[in-house]
Amino acid sequence: MRGPNPDSAWARRVFGELVDPLAQAIPECLVRAHERAREGHQGVHTQTLEAYGHGLYAVQYEELLAGLQDLPTAQPVRLGSRTVMMVGDHMLYPLRYAKTDVPVTEARLRRATGLRADLIRH
Repeated sequence: MRGPNPDSAWARRVFGELVDPLAQAIPECLVRAHERAREGHQGVHTQTLEAYGHGLYAVQYEELLAGLQDLPTAQPVRLGSRTVMMVGDHMLYPLRYAKTDVPVTEARLRRATGLRADLIRH
C-alpha cells in the first residue's frame, strides 16, 4: 500500500506541497480499510475470502474519504455508486495492480471492465 512517492518529480509536480501528507495518509487509510475488511471476514466465518474482498472494496473509499477530506484542495466526488476523493484536478482511485510487492512501473493490470476500464482509458 503506497501513496505517492515524495521523492518522485512527477508526484511533486502533481501534488505539490500535499505529496508528503498524501504519502503518509493514503497507506494509513488503506491499512484501516484492510483491518475493517478482516473484521468483516472474521465476523461471518466464511471459508473463502469473498467477504473480505467485498468488504475491502466498499470500505477503501470510506477510509480515503475520512483520511483525506481535511487536506487542502481535497474534495469528495460521487462516481457511480462510490464517493472518491479528488485532490486538485486528480482523482484518487484505489486500484490493486499486483498481488505481490512489485514496483508500480512493473505492474501488469488485469483485464478491466466497466468504470475501471473507462478510468484507465482516460
